[in-house]
Amino acid sequence: MGMSFMYLPFFYGAHWYAYWFGYDTGGYSLPYQVALLFSALFYFIIGLNFLRKALEKFFDTFIVALVIMLTVFGTNLFYYATIAGAMSHVYSFSLLCVFIYYTIMWYERQSIKNSLLLGLVLGLITIIRPNNIIMGLIFVLYGITSFKDIALRFRFFLKNYSKILIMIVCIVALCVPQFIYWKVVTGGWFYYSYLDEHFYFSRPQFINGLFSFRKGWFVYTPIMMFALVGLLLSYKRLKPFFTAAIIFILIDLWIAFAWWCWWYGGSFGQRSLIDIYGVMAIGLAVFLAYIWKQKLWIKYPVVLLVLMLTFLNVFNTIQYKYGCLHYDSMTKEAYYENFGHMEPYRKYWDLLQCPDYENAKKGLPETTKNKR
Repeated sequence: MGMSFMYLPFFYGAHWYAYWFGYDTGGYSLPYQVALLFSALFYFIIGLNFLRKALEKFFDTFIVALVIMLTVFGTNLFYYATIAGAMSHVYSFSLLCVFIYYTIMWYERQSIKNSLLLGLVLGLITIIRPNNIIMGLIFVLYGITSFKDIALRFRFFLKNYSKILIMIVCIVALCVPQFIYWKVVTGGWFYYSYLDEHFYFSRPQFINGLFSFRKGWFVYTPIMMFALVGLLLSYKRLKPFFTAAIIFILIDLWIAFAWWCWWYGGSFGQRSLIDIYGVMAIGLAVFLAYIWKQKLWIKYPVVLLVLMLTFLNVFNTIQYKYGCLHYDSMTKEAYYENFGHMEPYRKYWDLLQCPDYENAKKGLPETTKNKR
């Protein structure tokens, strides 16, 4: 139901426009399509603004500007904020950026306002994509740098129990309409809408998810390798985020790659990981700030490489739009066959390998067949 809440003001704006200007008011005519795409851009800009505000608490303006540019144009977030704008990922990304900012603010000042906003944002994140409730770990673990801090944090939460209770009430309040809807429609308070689709937590596809030419995160969003390095560097250079970011990222990757369809169907790159790019941007900022202090012969080649990989992402996005990167059947051979081209070669189609969805759904070893 979270996406319905996010769409709501734009949907009704389109509904009003369609009614007065003679368009079909069934919800699918042009005004609705345009309004939902603009809703993605609207929330995207809000998310980037809060990401900027969070980063500016720790980094100078140049690094912040560079990170914002790389996050937008160097990742598949660019595709899902524009061409595929109405999917859930850009909304989750933006809400996480807001959540990170207010987490920092809450630890500076435990006000009722900050508590309300944190609870409402985490509630929205959860009812957009339930597994994203783990984003709450960022709040719980922020600032923890040793085992001794765990006991101190527990006492700190007890001291501020009323503010913690406000957050919990806000999260539950946003989930209640979903529970009521399920009860009315299905007869039960909880309903698993994915039916025969499951997670296989004992067999997460980390290697495929990170390095496969079908949907490998580091293949189609390579600057995230630098962001991960930055998160490791944050142990010394941005300690408040280190424990929270590392634990959150590891759990999120485990959940994402344990899903039966680890390539997430028809998509550009690993779309399931776009939601966490707010955290990855912090790692990227740490990495760039570290590199910027190095000698020229280290600094400039690394920055040049990052910019080249950003250009590669934009080019791959265009290739994907025009069919040169297949939505679920890419292979290494097909990737290199079409590399640098704007329309697929005939041989490219013979090099694709279609995944076996039925076997994957059952958790069986995967087989592939020629796409043609």
